[in-house]
Amino acid sequence: FEGGGVEADLVEVRQANAEPKTIGGDRFSLTLPPSWHAYIPGESSESLFLIGPDNSMLTEIESEKTEDAKREFESPEVHLEDFFSRVKKKLKNVSEESEINVTKVGGHRAATIEYEFDGTRSRVFQRRLVVYGNKFMIEMKSTCPAEKLDSQRSKIQQLVERLKLE
Repeated sequence: FEGGGVEADLVEVRQANAEPKTIGGDRFSLTLPPSWHAYIPGESSESLFLIGPDNSMLTEIESEKTEDAKREFESPEVHLEDFFSRVKKKLKNVSEESEINVTKVGGHRAATIEYEFDGTRSRVFQRRLVVYGNKFMIEMKSTCPAEKLDSQRSKIQQLVERLKLE
């Protein structure tokens, strides 16, 4: 392979493992759907990236201690209100109909927001979920091209349903 000033040699061809894999640790656990992949940058256990089998959606999960999150934001919805007020100033043509929905994930207080904005080449959909667990706060951000939202919405929900935290 050669492109964009980069050369790479194919060193292995293998079949993706179709068995579900559980990732996480003391902060949370998540059983990935078959053919999903997780990438943990460096030694960090505070964030990771999930890539679906068709590569059309990227999900990032970040965590911190709930007590630290509560010092800044008393609840998941306040957390998202602050985030969204800042993001509307940075992104282009953010959808105005976005609203924060309060919910629960595994019995823990959570909030979500869904919105679209203009990316570099097309409209982008993003869904953010913030969950305050007993020990850790989890923020899950799923991003995909807006035109692929219909095919990705059930995959996002599947990830949320598989998320477990204390």
